[in-house]
Amino acid sequence: FPATFVRLRVNQDEPADEEALRAGDGEAEDGGAEAQSSKDQMRTNVINEILSTERDYIKHLRDICEGYIRQCRKRADMFSEEQLRTIFGNIEDIYRCQKAFVKALEQRFNRERPHMSELGACFLEH
Repeated sequence: FPATFVRLRVNQDEPADEEALRAGDGEAEDGGAEAQSSKDQMRTNVINEILSTERDYIKHLRDICEGYIRQCRKRADMFSEEQLRTIFGNIEDIYRCQKAFVKALEQRFNRERPHMSELGACFLEH
């Protein structure tokens, strides 16, 4: 787990919205902006991690579909089409779906302000 996603909590009995409560009690304005900036950075990190993970996943799928399966089909003496379906299932359908999903994520990614990216619609759509 990346260290940027982990936060040490000294007293577990405190409410989860501790920062929000303090910000509402008249804390200095720059403290609230700093907390917002921290939240924006956390959101940016999460969005970047989602994109990175999905891109890596599609590379692995491509390796399987365009590498292993293609080579196996060339060797009909070793693998029948039925055996390939048993081994790989519907991975080619998953690959096509995943390509569309990653394309949609990249279209929704806000390069200037990554924390403002709205990726949730992609998950609902796909």
